[in-house]
Amino acid sequence: MRNQAARHRRPSPLAVLKGTVRASGTDLALAAAFALGTLPGAVVLLVTWLPGSPLIGLALLLPGAFAVGGERLSRRPAGPDIHDRQLDHIVAALVAVAAVTLVAAGSVAGGTTQRSTLVLATPLLAVGLSALLHGTRRLWQQRAAPLLLLLAWPVPWEAALAPVTARVGREDLALAVTALVVALLAVLLVAPRRRAAATRIAAPAPAAGPRALVVVPHEPVTTTLPVAVAETVAAPRAAA
Repeated sequence: MRNQAARHRRPSPLAVLKGTVRASGTDLALAAAFALGTLPGAVVLLVTWLPGSPLIGLALLLPGAFAVGGERLSRRPAGPDIHDRQLDHIVAALVAVAAVTLVAAGSVAGGTTQRSTLVLATPLLAVGLSALLHGTRRLWQQRAAPLLLLLAWPVPWEAALAPVTARVGREDLALAVTALVVALLAVLLVAPRRRAAATRIAAPAPAAGPRALVVVPHEPVTTTLPVAVAETVAAPRAAA
């Protein structure tokens, strides 16, 4: 009895925490990869670029990338059935070379170009670390997160909104950009869950096909069978 009671004893909170960390090791490593990849660009965006700018709402794209990545991790691995570590290393190496080249070119140019290249290197670093740690298949599943990090680059926004800035106040423009970013994140986070919930609804039972009444001589039971089965049963008996 004591042994059975010990078996059914609830695990300690420390054991539950260890099991959770062990089971979510991939998720934690991927989150760390994105954190390391976004750190240089995040510092530039949040310290030197966005404060006081009407594009301050773009800052929501940084935590939004983590939230969308976590939502994708809650699903089963999807996308192409790729399990080739050599391909993972090639992708990571190419992306790393592109990021280092971009940052080096920006450092030589200096000024605004330097901080622009740091922000552009953010999604590249995240892509490279994800491919190296978790493979190309998981990277394809996480493709929305690097795209969100790329959208946080303010230069295209500044060019597109330059004609609007003269007509609209900075506060109104900041509210509009923030609302647009929030709507984008809501679509990326809510729409997949609604689609998954819809697919969980049980499909209707298939309609019954035509049935036939088979009466076999010298048999005490009359059975109603589908037409295809009835023909299969009746043919050998008729031949006999």
